Amino acid sequence: MTQDLESRLRRHGEVLADTQADPPPLAPMIRVASGHGPARASWGPIALAAVVVVVVATIPVLLRIAGPSSDRPSAAPAAIPATVTVNGVVETLVGTEGWTAPVADETAPDVVWVYAEIQGGPSCLWTPVPYVVAATATAVTIKIATYVRPATSTTYQPAVCVDVKRPSQRLKVTLGAPLAGRKLVDAFDGSSHPVLDPATVPAPTTVPAGYVARPVAWSSLNGFATGFGKEANAGIRTYAGAAGTVSISAGPAASLGGNLPEVLRRTTVHGHPAVASADRGFEQDILVVWTEAPDRAFAVHQMSNDDPKHPALTLDEVIAFANSLN
Repeated sequence: MTQDLESRLRRHGEVLADTQADPPPLAPMIRVASGHGPARASWGPIALAAVVVVVVATIPVLLRIAGPSSDRPSAAPAAIPATVTVNGVVETLVGTEGWTAPVADETAPDVVWVYAEIQGGPSCLWTPVPYVVAATATAVTIKIATYVRPATSTTYQPAVCVDVKRPSQRLKVTLGAPLAGRKLVDAFDGSSHPVLDPATVPAPTTVPAGYVARPVAWSSLNGFATGFGKEANAGIRTYAGAAGTVSISAGPAASLGGNLPEVLRRTTVHGHPAVASADRGFEQDILVVWTEAPDRAFAVHQMSNDDPKHPALTLDEVIAFANSLN
């Protein structure tokens, strides 16, 4: 039971940190951990501590701004301004950061989204701004410049603006022209990164009522969205609602991980054998995995908020959701 609870809390933390989903209500999580749900009372302090850590870590405001990235690709490096103005506050250039996990935009062919690793200093003071600094026939180079606002700014609140580990920030980069097979290069260390095509991750024909689509992202093992430094040859499409999240991962079977400890049902999805499983004691958190080709496997994963007012999808509904993918 300890391992199952810790595994479940870890997965909730990954969903919150990497998809930037809304934290689940405290009351249901405490209810489950305190013995009024599937988990036992002895694990209440563990769950409460984990939830508090997640909530504290999500306090910093994550600014998602495109910044003044060049609209015209250039062969020579673009000048990075020494200052930028954000919400009327002048911020000063202090350095650069790395980025990774790029994803093509679903509608704009000249736009990609990257995840920047912005750490250090009071978290409310830092703003990452992406720039296209070079573009050739074979590669586009992106630099993330880091700006800091003065501590005297009215937006700086020491009570909540603390130096904590921050989730990587999703930033929009306008390339000025479609990538068209060119490499995407990080100016920070010269590394290139594969770009995820959202079209490779299927979408359901019908989204469950109350669920809203999250951005398509790279996926880590066992079907969780991932941020900085974790391209895993698979993509994930997530829908979030008051009841929790439902995600679709697609990629090579090895990149999706295996089944959870308790097998709930052996079934079929799109005519292929599939297994529905869950952690013991958390049968509402359903994982359905199936393979359609040696290099093409899928996982549908529900992570519930354990809120009686907002019941999660049933096993039959999760399987039906998987069969609706196209």
